[in-house]
Amino acid sequence: MIPRVNTAIHDKPARECGPPRRAMTFLKLGLWNVRSCASEAKFLDIHRQVMEGRFCLLVLTETRMPSRSYKVCGDWVMHNAGHDPNYPANGGIGFLVDTRVLKVLSVREYSNRLESITVESDGVTIDIIGCYGPTECSDCESEKDDFYCQLDRMYKERKAFCRRVIVMGDFNCRIGKVARTMYEGVVGPSTDQSLETSVNGQQAASFCAINGLKILNTYFEKKMVLRATWQHPHGARAIMDLVIGSSSPSLNSRTSVSRKAEANSDHYLVVTTLRVRACTRRTIFRPNRQLRAWQLGRGIDLIAKHKEHYKSIIADSLLTESHQNTPDYHEIVKIVGNAAATVCRSHKATLQPGLRKKEHLRFQWLKTRKAEDFEAYRRQRNDMVGEIRSAKQKYLDDELAKFPLHMAANEPKQAFAALKNVMRST
Repeated sequence: MIPRVNTAIHDKPARECGPPRRAMTFLKLGLWNVRSCASEAKFLDIHRQVMEGRFCLLVLTETRMPSRSYKVCGDWVMHNAGHDPNYPANGGIGFLVDTRVLKVLSVREYSNRLESITVESDGVTIDIIGCYGPTECSDCESEKDDFYCQLDRMYKERKAFCRRVIVMGDFNCRIGKVARTMYEGVVGPSTDQSLETSVNGQQAASFCAINGLKILNTYFEKKMVLRATWQHPHGARAIMDLVIGSSSPSLNSRTSVSRKAEANSDHYLVVTTLRVRACTRRTIFRPNRQLRAWQLGRGIDLIAKHKEHYKSIIADSLLTESHQNTPDYHEIVKIVGNAAATVCRSHKATLQPGLRKKEHLRFQWLKTRKAEDFEAYRRQRNDMVGEIRSAKQKYLDDELAKFPLHMAANEPKQAFAALKNVMRST
């Protein structure tokens, strides 16, 4: 449903701007265990079905493709985290992205079972974590514990950089009806028909409860054939492919199962429609707006404040022996420019190296998105905040010290100007 555009705000006066707009973005995502898409023919068939379904992004599990493989098919790009070479029969996570709708910012491969991608659409950034959990019959229990520990660490790391994080993947689990009472607020009413919850299901629900997440598959009342993501050849059904997210009002989703798509797999395609709200700043064009007297006087006061310092620098430069006999126009322009730069730099010269270092660390963090780079930037930012506060306090103390000196010299105008500067700075 396309939201109506409120045209009443255009009839308001310029000063009655109202609340900021809420831009709505709808993104259609998919999750599918395809049981290998290593062959070119099967990959093209999956790509065709995804284009017909008008998806923006598709998370593929158990791709069984080589690690760090990359495919391009028209406007679609495939990023893959490869399978384990020790177990070539399973594993692999892939993201099939429509670059016309989503801009890929970064892709991170953590293991053959975990991979994350950061995309942007209309100024909205979303981080999607794709995962493929161990099966219930796995002999190694430490593999399950390592998987969920790594998933928890990975989610917290991505949550520190992006507000909208979604976990999508095949957890190879069963969510029974009893789980709704055991994990209240995590599991919804639409669960499996069985009462018991498997071990993998308990670990997945515990992960959601610790991080304040919900299993979105279980929150939509549908028939079992429309919510079961896996079907056994003998007829047994289960919800194994989960879409996990928060209940934030800025990220609403609706999850269902599509039985039309076919990839020679016992898993169905899970469809998730995200309704993302992004708050945009309202801008109002005022062509006839005039500046008030106090706004015009602000610039004049700043010029008058440093006028004597500026004049003294120019006089000293013009009276030097090197410039007495060379009344060149370009030389005079150069002197004036250097004097202006000296006046502007004198009040912030001590803070410039730290500010440049802070910006350098910020750009490095935005480029790498690593936790250690963010910590370095945060420490430098806090240090600069303390230095700026100290410099501001020193400026206020200097201005307050000028007041009794000007009053003793019978200069009330300069004394009250110092108080005025103090009032503006506080």
